[in-house]
Amino acid sequence: QKAKKGIRFISFPPVLTMQLKRFEYNSKKEIMVKINDYFEFYDEIDLSKYIYSKDNNTNDDNKYILHSVVVHQGNANSGHYFAFIKPTMNKGDWLQFNDEVVKPADNYEVFNQNYGGNYEVYKHKGKGEIISNNVNYERTAYVLVYMKKSIASSLLEPVSINSIPVYLRKRFEKGKEEEENNTRM
Repeated sequence: QKAKKGIRFISFPPVLTMQLKRFEYNSKKEIMVKINDYFEFYDEIDLSKYIYSKDNNTNDDNKYILHSVVVHQGNANSGHYFAFIKPTMNKGDWLQFNDEVVKPADNYEVFNQNYGGNYEVYKHKGKGEIISNNVNYERTAYVLVYMKKSIASSLLEPVSINSIPVYLRKRFEKGKEEEENNTRM
């Protein structure tokens, strides 16, 4: 008898977190290894085809936008985690959070540099000559956080000053003072 086997979801949550399996145990070598295979992820995804529906209705409630990407740089034995977060609904409005440094990031930094796998890198040697090298990046997306597009604006409401803990406000003010003092010198 012919049969189809698969999984269909009844619904998805407002915030969908996907952990990409980037580490596995190699039983032959008896060590953990990082999987650096190429995996492309998108700014927007539509999960309608994975929803169980008797009447095959699809709606915008199953469309998601990428909110943040947690990145692992390094190998299975050592590495560093940092994140890219889009605090607004504006396309390309990314910030990189790397330890105590927060700076703007572009789409290339968020997406292309974190797919894993091999990239072809071009360098100018001089006199118009271009050299091509294959580079294997150790920087890969590890966790993706998507939000339902239909409610993302309500999830990303502006932060009021009263919602920020007092100790963080004091730390921010102290940092601003130190920065002003450094620029005067």
